Amino acid sequence: MDAFAKLGLDRALLVNAETDFPAEILAVADTIEPDRIKDENAGRHGHYEKLSAYSAVFLAFGQLGLRDRLVVGRRNHVREALGLLERIPAPFFRGRGGSMLLSVISLLGYERFISGEGRDYRKEVLSYLDRADELSLSPAFPQPMSESFPKIYPLLTMLNAIAMSDRPEEYLTHGRDRLAEAGELMGRITPVERTHMGLYYIIALHNLGRLHEQVPDLDALVEDIVGQWVHIDPGANYFLHGISYPYIVQTALLTGRLDLINGKTLDRMVDGFPDLDRTDDDRINRPYPFAYALNVLGEVGCSHLLFEPRDAYGGATPIAWVIDRLSEGGREEHRLYMLNHALVSYALRLRGPRWAETPLFKNFRFPRPGDRGVDRHTR
Repeated sequence: MDAFAKLGLDRALLVNAETDFPAEILAVADTIEPDRIKDENAGRHGHYEKLSAYSAVFLAFGQLGLRDRLVVGRRNHVREALGLLERIPAPFFRGRGGSMLLSVISLLGYERFISGEGRDYRKEVLSYLDRADELSLSPAFPQPMSESFPKIYPLLTMLNAIAMSDRPEEYLTHGRDRLAEAGELMGRITPVERTHMGLYYIIALHNLGRLHEQVPDLDALVEDIVGQWVHIDPGANYFLHGISYPYIVQTALLTGRLDLINGKTLDRMVDGFPDLDRTDDDRINRPYPFAYALNVLGEVGCSHLLFEPRDAYGGATPIAWVIDRLSEGGREEHRLYMLNHALVSYALRLRGPRWAETPLFKNFRFPRPGDRGVDRHTR
C-alpha cells in the first residue's frame, strides 16, 4: 500500500467492487498475538508487535488517502491501537514502539485521540519511561550495551513524536527537562553506541527546531560520530558494530557532510560481511546489517559496490555471496525480512525525483513555538 502511494498508482487497484485490500490488512493485524516474538526479549514485548504493525498500516492508509476509514464506522482503530500502549510491559519497547504510533497518528491529523479525550498518551509514555529503573525490565541486546542505551533510544524517538505534536513545549518539560536528559544520556553512552543514537538525536532536535540551541557546534558532533569508523570493526558482530557504519554514513548524508565519508569507509563496510561467520548468531543475522548497508548505499549512490566482484568475496559480488549463504528457504534467518525491506526501498528509488514526497508528508509541517492551534495539514 505504501509503495502504491509512492508510485502514484491508482488506489482503485486495491479497493474496488471485488477487492478491499486495506480491509484485509486490518484483519491480519487483528490476528497478531502478544509475546510471540522469538528473540532475546521474550516476555518483555507484550503487544509491541501488534502496535508496530498498526503504525505501518495506519501510515499506509494515510499515504493512500484512506485515513478516515480508521476512525469511521463500527471500530475506531486509532483508539484501539492507543489502548495497546499500556499492554507493553518494558519501558524500552513501550517508548520505542509507542513513539512510532504517536508520530503516525499526529501525521494523520488525529491528535485529538492522543490528548483530547481525557487522557494524554504521550505524557503517559514519558512517565512510564521514567519508571525504567523501578520496573527492572531492561531489554536484552545481542551485544553488551551501556546502562544508558536502553534509556536514550526510546527517549529520542519520543522526542520526535513530541516534535510532531501540537504543543511540543509542554511535553518537553513533562516530568523533567527532556532535552537536558537527552543531552546527558548522549554523554554517557559509548562512542559506538553514539554512532547509532547520534542520528536520532540530530533528527529529533532538528524537527523540534532546537538543533542549533542544543548543539551549537554541529560540525564537531558530526565529525566525532562519523570519525568513529576508524575504530570500529563492522565484522565484529551483526548489531552494535555491524549496523554502525550505515548509521555513520546516513548521519553524514543528512547533515550535508558526505565529505567525511571516503572510499576506505565504504570499502570497510562492504567487505566486513564474511567476518560475520565468527559465531552462529552473527551468521544467522548477517542479512540484518547487510540490509542496512544496501539501503544506505542506495541513498548515497554507491550501491554498485554490492553488485560488483570484490576480492574479499573471492571474486564474487557481495550480494550474491550473502544470498548464496542463506539457509535453505531462509528458515534460520529470523531477521531476513530486513533484506526484503531494503530491496523494496532500493526499487522505489528508481521511481525518480518527481515522486519525492507524497501529499501526506508534503502537507505536514512541524509546529514551532507560537503555532498552537494552527492546522498543520495546510501550509
